[in-house]
Amino acid sequence: VGGGASGNLPAGTLSKLDAVIDLITGAKKKPDPAIDVVQPLALQGGADAETLDSAERRIPAYFQHRDRAVTAEDYRALAREAPGVPVGRVEVLPRFKPHERNAAVPGAVSVMVLPQRQSFDYSAPLPRADRPLLEAVHGFLNQRRPLATELYMIGCEYREIGVSVAVQIREGFAREQVLTDVRLALRRHLWPLPLGLGGSEGPWPATPTNDGGYPLGRKLTDRELEVVVARVAGVAGVSPVRLFENKNGGFVELPGAGKVVTTLTLEPWQLPELTAVVVQEGVDAPDSVTSPFGTSS
Repeated sequence: VGGGASGNLPAGTLSKLDAVIDLITGAKKKPDPAIDVVQPLALQGGADAETLDSAERRIPAYFQHRDRAVTAEDYRALAREAPGVPVGRVEVLPRFKPHERNAAVPGAVSVMVLPQRQSFDYSAPLPRADRPLLEAVHGFLNQRRPLATELYMIGCEYREIGVSVAVQIREGFAREQVLTDVRLALRRHLWPLPLGLGGSEGPWPATPTNDGGYPLGRKLTDRELEVVVARVAGVAGVSPVRLFENKNGGFVELPGAGKVVTTLTLEPWQLPELTAVVVQEGVDAPDSVTSPFGTSS
């Protein structure tokens, strides 16, 4: 009890019960005999006190939704206010029933949430909502929804992709640094959380191609990724990007390969997940992406 977000201890942190607090009197005493503790799960639910700036930003939204979820914006604002859960992104899919993949069900509302990520690690798995997060947000919204609304909480469905690209490097730039920056730029562009504002939205710099997380359900093309690569400092030219999708445990190249626009079509509840990339210096992109993310040649 107490301590704010610092009380959300990782699993296995607690090993002994040093004191017992009387909830009525507040008196503290040592247990006799001593009690060993097994903590298989991480502690959660602790949150720091709201700052004045945060409260001032939240007040206009409160006057709009009046603590009731009616419009899509109401659901977004209230989902972020669910106590004790680190929500990093909220998407609302009206009339969408996830079990049936049906987007035309009157009265149904699906709310997609992604957990907060405090740092940007381009080699880490993308954030995924676990059951405690979904249950906590659902319980908060369920008390504020209209009675006739079917409310569903869902996580994001990712489509696992790979990318290969060859670049020409400007004179005066370090080869390995440019190749690393290209991989990082691709990862940032496809990152699902907002970039650039610090705190719950990450302490890393903003980029021209990602200011709110990659748009949900938007198709991805090789031309789009070529623009991302071309913006990297030190890149003089970009070969046609080759796009791959992981199917049955292996990466299969999508049709096109530089001759026509290669497109990965996403459903309204899907986002791309870049899990393999090969970046090399030259004029021809590699024809496979069997290497793990972060490898170059």
